[in-house]
Amino acid sequence: MHRDHPDSPLASAEGTTLAQRWEAAVNRSDNQIAARGRRLADFQTPVTRIGGFSGEYIMSIAFGTPPQRFVGLVDTGSDLVWVQCVKCPGCTNFVQPDPFYDPTISSSDEYIGCSDKQCSVFESPPLCSTTKTCQIDYGYVDGSFVSGTLTTETITLSNTAGANPVASGFVMGCMNNNSETGFDNFDGIIGFGRGTFSLPSQFSTIAYLRVFSYCLVPFAATTTQTSSMLFGTSDPANALGLVYTPLLDIGTTNYYVNMTGISLNGEALDILPSAFQYIKSTDSGGVIFDSGNTVTRFGPDVYDTLRQAVSNLITYPEVTQSNLDRYCFDITGVQTPVYPKVTLHFGGMDGSSVVDFDLGDENSFGPYSGDDGVSCLAFRKSGSEESSIGGLQQANHYIETDVEKMRMGWVTKDCTV
Repeated sequence: MHRDHPDSPLASAEGTTLAQRWEAAVNRSDNQIAARGRRLADFQTPVTRIGGFSGEYIMSIAFGTPPQRFVGLVDTGSDLVWVQCVKCPGCTNFVQPDPFYDPTISSSDEYIGCSDKQCSVFESPPLCSTTKTCQIDYGYVDGSFVSGTLTTETITLSNTAGANPVASGFVMGCMNNNSETGFDNFDGIIGFGRGTFSLPSQFSTIAYLRVFSYCLVPFAATTTQTSSMLFGTSDPANALGLVYTPLLDIGTTNYYVNMTGISLNGEALDILPSAFQYIKSTDSGGVIFDSGNTVTRFGPDVYDTLRQAVSNLITYPEVTQSNLDRYCFDITGVQTPVYPKVTLHFGGMDGSSVVDFDLGDENSFGPYSGDDGVSCLAFRKSGSEESSIGGLQQANHYIETDVEKMRMGWVTKDCTV
């Protein structure tokens, strides 16, 4: 569910028109990128993104026996799943939509001991309580943090097909303190990264669900429809006709892919594949898929080349809303604007072929909130050489992540049906 959906506790008064919502989402994306970093020295756990937890998607999740239901913010840039167990000391403005998780009424809750190897993943040496349970401090790069107890529980997800899938022995954080800032109006964070304790990683080991996929409805439909997410195993027959690119083994959290180029109307832009490569010596560059970010970001050289190429093809006049990292133009009175077709290129599984990620107009261009007659390129300039493929561009694509075969696949699809 997108945060703007009426059923979302994060639905806000940031604007109700499509253009206003689009602008607010882009601004949240700006804040996330500004806060992107590597790790906090005070915490053992590396987390590589977040800015006030302004993620775009939430999902319903339940822990315990009987199930206690919560609303969690999906974060593709972190690896821990946690909910709040008690109100943090000194928090005066902390608000969450549901009651705190109560382990005392669950028959399946089991605390992890500080001598357990799972505890040492978070802290070395492990932090112990007086009762020898594992204590963790989990920090994010914007300075926010949570702390509490590591435990195992039964996890339950809602299922539109009927029965609710359940898995036991799921490692989660039962938090008793947080920095308060940025955690309002949802119950916890659902880490969706590649790390050991993220939701997809744990499902792949304890429930043998090694593939997850999603189909995001386009931004214009996010206030009326929800998006689907599936967990399961790969389809050897590939009935949907997905094309695949390898997941690169870079770091422990983000989903890095091998992007090789960009085309407009079938013509390749003059961008070397090296512009998208991760540089290990400087820990910089590379391309990740990040649905928690609204718009796609490219490094300065790539973005400037794309922007110039688009402006060469756009016949509508540029407007004053444009700036160094935003290109906008006037489409007042134009019933059916004509835009260039953007295609992103990625390396295939065989190491030599190229697979395409085709974008529709709704993926590449969006409205400007100040004037409904203004349209803007839905790509932005990154503050670094790292690039990220955002949720706006991923919409209307069925996207599959196979953590066992280390690959990501997609096919263009109408996600509203």
